[in-house]
Amino acid sequence: MSVSRIKERIGVFLMLLCLSSVASFAMADDSDQKKTSLGNVIEISVAVNDLQKSTQQYAKILGLSQWQYFDLSISSSDNSVQVRPQLRVARTQWQDITLELIQPLADSSPVKSFLSARGEGLYSVGLQVGAVTTQMSSKLEPLFSAETAQGRYATWWDSYDALGVYVKAIESEHNPKPWGKAQLSTTAPMADRVFQLGIVVDDVKASAKNYQSILGLAPWMIVDFQAPHVSNAQYLGGFSDDSSDTVIQVGYGNWAGLQIELLAPITGPSPHRDFLITKGAGAHHLSFGAIAAHDELVQGYLEQGLQIQMQSDNGGAGRTATYMASEDELGFVLELTRVAEGPGSLRPSAVIGLPSSGAPIK
Repeated sequence: MSVSRIKERIGVFLMLLCLSSVASFAMADDSDQKKTSLGNVIEISVAVNDLQKSTQQYAKILGLSQWQYFDLSISSSDNSVQVRPQLRVARTQWQDITLELIQPLADSSPVKSFLSARGEGLYSVGLQVGAVTTQMSSKLEPLFSAETAQGRYATWWDSYDALGVYVKAIESEHNPKPWGKAQLSTTAPMADRVFQLGIVVDDVKASAKNYQSILGLAPWMIVDFQAPHVSNAQYLGGFSDDSSDTVIQVGYGNWAGLQIELLAPITGPSPHRDFLITKGAGAHHLSFGAIAAHDELVQGYLEQGLQIQMQSDNGGAGRTATYMASEDELGFVLELTRVAEGPGSLRPSAVIGLPSSGAPIK
C-alpha cells in the first residue's frame, strides 16, 4: 500500500474519531456540561409587535395554547410596573423550554429598538442567575434589567454582537405572578422540543471563539455544506440540479442539551446569505432536530398556509432538512429534519476548542 494511501486512511480515521468524540460530547449529561458552560438554557424569548396575534399563531402552528401574561418595568426607569410598564410578556411551556414573547409598550425600551432595526425575531436565551459566572460578567455589559410587581426579575446582557443572541439572567426563583391567563383553542398537537438554535454569522471560527471566551462553550465541529454532499436543493421554490453554487460553513456546539448551530454563507444563494444581507448576523431558526414525522409535519404546515423556504438532502439522498417560511407567523424560521441512520457522507473539516486541552480557539 502506498504511503499516500496510508496517510489518506489515517486522515479519514482521525476525522471519524473526531466526529465520534463530538457526538459523545453532545450527549453528555448536565454534570459534564456545567464544567464547560453556564448551565442549562431554560428559556427562549422572541421579540414581537403584537402579543395577542402572536400567541394565536403559536397556538395554531405549534399547539402552544396555554399562556400567562405579566408586565415589566425597566429598572433604571422612573416608571413602575403598576403605573406605566414598558414591556408586556406572554409565557408558555414548550416541552422542557419556557417560551417568552416580549412586546414593547414604550418606544424607549431596548426591545423596541431591536424590533425597529430587525423586525420580529429570536431575542434571548434565559439562564438562572446562578449560572452567570465571573467569566461572563467580566466580558459583557448589562443591556437592561427589569422587574415585575413582585420585584427584580431578570437582567439581559449585551451579547448580541458577539453571540448572535442576548443572554438573559433570570433572577427570580419563582415565575412572575401573571395578571392574566389565556387558554387558546387549537387543533395542533404540541410541537416537538426545541433541539437547536441556529445563528447566522459572518465567520464561524470567530463566533465559536466568542462562545468559548464568553460562555466556555466548546468544542465546535466544523462542517462544510456543499455539493456533492448537498443535493436535491430548492430555495424559494427554485430547484438546483447540483447545489454547486452554494457553500455554507457550519459550526456545531452543545449548550447543555441545546445545540448551537453557527451558519456562515460562503457563496451562492441561501436563506442565510439573504438574512445576513437584510438583517445582519443574528439568531435565525429553531429546529426540532431529527424527527420521524418530518414528512407529515411539513405537509401539515403547508396545509396551514406556510411555505417551504428551503429544502435539501444533506449527506445523502433522503437525509432531508426543511426550512418553513414562518418568520411572519412565529418571528423565526422553523426547521425540521428527517430521521436517517448513520453519519451520511458529510464529514467535519475541523474540530476546534476541545475542552480536554483547555486551549482557546486560535
